[in-house]
Amino acid sequence: MKSEAGIPIEAIPFGTVVLNREGLTINRINSLARALLERCGIPCGCLAEEWPRLKEVHPQEREFSFVERYTLEDRSQLEISVTVDSAGGDYLYLYLQDKTREAQEERRLNDEVQHRRVLSREINHRVTNNLAIVSSLISLKTSQLGDPDLLEDLRLQIEAIRSIHRLLIENDEHLMIQMKTYLMNIVETACTAFGCDDVELNLAIEEIELNSKQAATLGLIVNELVTNAGKYAFRESMEDDKLRVEFRQEQNELRLTVENSGPPLPDALDPAHSEGLGMRLIWALTGELGGTLELRRRPTPRFTIRFPYPPMRNTNSIFASKSIRRPPSGSATTNSGPKRPPS
Repeated sequence: MKSEAGIPIEAIPFGTVVLNREGLTINRINSLARALLERCGIPCGCLAEEWPRLKEVHPQEREFSFVERYTLEDRSQLEISVTVDSAGGDYLYLYLQDKTREAQEERRLNDEVQHRRVLSREINHRVTNNLAIVSSLISLKTSQLGDPDLLEDLRLQIEAIRSIHRLLIENDEHLMIQMKTYLMNIVETACTAFGCDDVELNLAIEEIELNSKQAATLGLIVNELVTNAGKYAFRESMEDDKLRVEFRQEQNELRLTVENSGPPLPDALDPAHSEGLGMRLIWALTGELGGTLELRRRPTPRFTIRFPYPPMRNTNSIFASKSIRRPPSGSATTNSGPKRPPS
């Protein structure tokens, strides 16, 4: 016996039942459908009673689906997906599929995701607590040494990483970091640490999300730039001193700009080969983002970092770099793109 399309009903690779629209009696049924109904204990002539939805088919309703669950004699579960095609004039076409395995796999995956989410939250809690202990130990050691700024850079770097894990704990639905909250916290923490509370802050940070690795990298860059400004750029009185941090999306890339009102930087300053650890760290972290670093030396220092968004996959080491492209003599700006390991 063939279906309306001329295909033998037994050749259809899933359970198929053809009902007469009038009375909802079976016109045709293949062996796969018969076997499924028997497993569920449903008499072939009682489909309308078993599935009352069949009695409510509107003439204009072309297709709909529903799922039925049954407990078998051995207490195992059976899930049947029923798709009803009502476009066949005098007939309703029912397509039955055993979805038990797919449903079990979906539940298993959901349970695994939930387990990993709980595990990730616990790990973030432990990392946050451990970093807090390390930060406290550094503060204690610094006070014993009598130089409050001696290890403050290291402590702030640790705090920047700790903030990532704290935000992941607060928002464990997904592993993305809201950069506006994160970067504002880093800037304010660094300014407070170096007594820059009177500096005029101009923060223009868009609502952008990055994954935890990219967020941590960018956070360390911002922390280093703000820390350097607090240490070297501002006058003791901090009168008219300014700090601007801007982070925004421009088409398919993100742009970070950090500018302070300090004195000009030396023309010979080379971020790739600087003797200062902070500048080398900024250069290396920019390479980790697959980005470029633009340095304006005068009239006031301005650092601009651009990197792809969504970020490109970078398999290079965090210390990837290349020779700086030096500008013409007298230029106040350097462009660099730390993207490959040194030869």
